[in-house]
Amino acid sequence: MDPHRKGDLTEALVIAEFKRRAIPIATSVGDNERWDVLAETETGAILRVQIKTGWIENGTIRLVGTTVHTNSTGNVRKRYHGDVDVFVVYCHENETMYLVEEREFGTQIRLRVDEPAIRHKNINWAEEYEFDERWPPDLDTNARTLQTTDPTTVAGVDALESAGAPVWRDVRGTSKRNVVTVVDGRPYRVRIESGFLREGRIKVHPDETDTDCYVVYCDDLDDCDDVAAVYAIAREEVAETFSLRMDEPERIRANTKLATDYAFATNWPPA
Repeated sequence: MDPHRKGDLTEALVIAEFKRRAIPIATSVGDNERWDVLAETETGAILRVQIKTGWIENGTIRLVGTTVHTNSTGNVRKRYHGDVDVFVVYCHENETMYLVEEREFGTQIRLRVDEPAIRHKNINWAEEYEFDERWPPDLDTNARTLQTTDPTTVAGVDALESAGAPVWRDVRGTSKRNVVTVVDGRPYRVRIESGFLREGRIKVHPDETDTDCYVVYCDDLDDCDDVAAVYAIAREEVAETFSLRMDEPERIRANTKLATDYAFATNWPPA
């Protein structure tokens, strides 16, 4: 079978196995992420999963933990270091799924299926890596949690979580205001921004445009019981800067955005 087709088959089989076990997952839109799916454990931890095809070679299942791309100098291999949490490996020869943590090996690992001629103490026995024996993995995911007291981030995350949306750090960068949630079963990038009340408008100057939507928190409105302080707006609806009008003007233009139309409570997820 063509390697690309086999890879697609492996991914389809693993996703089916996740669903059969009732493990919530979300897939990436496009091929921009180094993980294939996000999987949620029973405790609510979100793990980045890279799905790999394993094959039996000399009595072992070989897993290669690198990607290959070509540049002017030839083929270049790159590790997944820090970009995924676990590898889920499916071996077609024995129809078995395995789980290996990214931190457990370097560029490759072999899981022994057959008894070797000579036993060594560092043998990785395949049966010890079978998926159901290791799920969920005991990983410290605190590195990607939102450890922050920034009021804008806290308000945005609180709004998302109050809507029942899981929230975790976006692996794109270091800013805690880039977060990821799930909408319709797919990862959804959110940029949390501060809004400032000026001349009857909530004005926003985003620092990030590579996102699916903005969640805007206006501290000036936080103590107003009858006015929302958090708003949600889709990325495609705005330019590099934008504002939300608090009061309806005498004349509404095509680009007028009334804050009441974008209140988070009634506009999540943004259309």
